[in-house]
Amino acid sequence: MFGGLTILPGIRTDYLTCTKQQTVDPRFMASYEFPTQTTLSYATGKYSGFIQTNSNLFNFQPNLAGAGDEYKPQKAYHNAISIEQKLSLLTIKAEGFYNYFEDLYQDDPVKDINDNVIQEGKSCGKLKTRGFELQIRIDQEENADGLFGWINYTYTKAEFKTGASIDPNGDKWFPSSYEQPHSLKMVIGYTIGKHTLSARFQAYSGFPYTPVIGSDESPDGSGRYVPIYDYAHLHSKRFPWEHRLDVRYSNKTNHEWGYVSWYIEVINIYNYKPKNNLAWNYYKEKGENNPKLKSEEGLSFIPNFGVEVKF
Repeated sequence: MFGGLTILPGIRTDYLTCTKQQTVDPRFMASYEFPTQTTLSYATGKYSGFIQTNSNLFNFQPNLAGAGDEYKPQKAYHNAISIEQKLSLLTIKAEGFYNYFEDLYQDDPVKDINDNVIQEGKSCGKLKTRGFELQIRIDQEENADGLFGWINYTYTKAEFKTGASIDPNGDKWFPSSYEQPHSLKMVIGYTIGKHTLSARFQAYSGFPYTPVIGSDESPDGSGRYVPIYDYAHLHSKRFPWEHRLDVRYSNKTNHEWGYVSWYIEVINIYNYKPKNNLAWNYYKEKGENNPKLKSEEGLSFIPNFGVEVKF
């Protein structure tokens, strides 16, 4: 640190013995805090990962754990700039970000001259995300009564392309299947003595999906219909917004040796079930109610209880 200036360079390197591949990831962060408690920050960095050690891929394709150097390490380049202003217990922060990912694993079989699959995929996927985040936070002095909470809004645009030879749209950018453009989170609570009552509300844009534009009887005369998707407009529709409200009461008793805290809460108190599934009836042609948006099965209204003891 130099006065109000903080500079934090860094570097990380990893080596995967089985493929003899090495990654080198430089990272950098700089911030400056003015006497007015205004802080400007910038951070950038490269992040790499081997598909052979990717737990998410392993859950679906465990054989990739034994893959060789035909697959490149997946890479991500993160950039963020922010400004933060503190006003006593109130903090206001704005941040913009841009992230770029490359060499992402994609299913794209490679075959030999005898049409045998010799490689299941390629390191050809790309993803780019950009957006901004706004946050207002009210802090609470330790062991003091009063109001606390924060509100956070994030806008994100995420685009993906497979680069795969089996994908006719492999060279085009489409909305990522995980893109949620709008995200709103709010937490508010009040403490009186050892009692705290709080609530948390969150709302998100629905995930995108590819619309169905028709149906085809297959086999002919079977009365069974398969959907025809509009792959030229991949992920051009979006599921409805998801939202929920959680409420909690907590009780904290301080002791010389630490504290005991217990709470009761209800998750999704109004039992909202988002319609985030596109259900297709194979015994009907495409029509007004086929496909149909449906909610996932399962418990959505969840009472909860917990105890924390700290020494």
